[in-house]
Amino acid sequence: MAMVRTVLLGTILLTLFPLRAEPFELIKKVPVPAKHYSVDIMGHIYWSQDATLIRLDPATGEKTEYTNTFLGDIHSWDASNPFKIGVFHKDFNTLVFLDQSLSTIRSPVNLDELTASQATATCLSQQGGFWLVNASTGQIQQYDPGLNQINQSTAIPELSTRHQSNPLIRAHNRQLYCLIPHCCALVFDRFGNLQRRRPLKNVDNIQILNQNIYYFYKGDLYRLDKDLQSTGKIHLPTGKGKWDFARMGPRNRLYLLKKDQLYIYKIDKTPVT
Repeated sequence: MAMVRTVLLGTILLTLFPLRAEPFELIKKVPVPAKHYSVDIMGHIYWSQDATLIRLDPATGEKTEYTNTFLGDIHSWDASNPFKIGVFHKDFNTLVFLDQSLSTIRSPVNLDELTASQATATCLSQQGGFWLVNASTGQIQQYDPGLNQINQSTAIPELSTRHQSNPLIRAHNRQLYCLIPHCCALVFDRFGNLQRRRPLKNVDNIQILNQNIYYFYKGDLYRLDKDLQSTGKIHLPTGKGKWDFARMGPRNRLYLLKKDQLYIYKIDKTPVT
């Protein structure tokens, strides 16, 4: 009798309080032989292999590639605008611009000729040119499409050659975000004036999406608001151990890498604690 009452009680509770649905729906698995990758606003996936940048459309499986072996390995790329992509060949201090087919738009830009002989990071500018970190001066500098310098920050010691940092910069919403690994996150206005600074010693990667900053650290994904104030941890699907890398994507997509296999999940909403 006691057993019957227990079963009935459990049934009633399940009726009144149904089990919470799993917020993750696996929609695609694709091979991505890389440690790091990025996702653009159209859901395309980018990664590099030596001197080659690869773009994958997970919906069709179509791959597109850019290669320039004369400029050495690819250090970084900025695909925040999928119709104009910036590729930085650090060893040759050269910036290349690509269109949506990964074909070059103009001749490569030799940053030595812009008196930026020790550039450590680049990104596209929302005004049509680009930003770079000049390690010889410790400054962030902006250039217009005609390669004229139009803005620069004050000297920031952590960006200079003395600190051997490997920063990452991205322009978003009329601001410039700079991540200095194992140090801090900086936010500049569109003229290069430093507005905010927050220590982030355990961060080695960054992504900006929908007014939020995401970073991946030791198998977990975190979200930091645009004002560098509030941090939340993103719940990730379990059952496969620690993820090797993670990215948020458009249209409520979550991109998770494990042993060269990329798992693309659809999420009802971003589950954050």
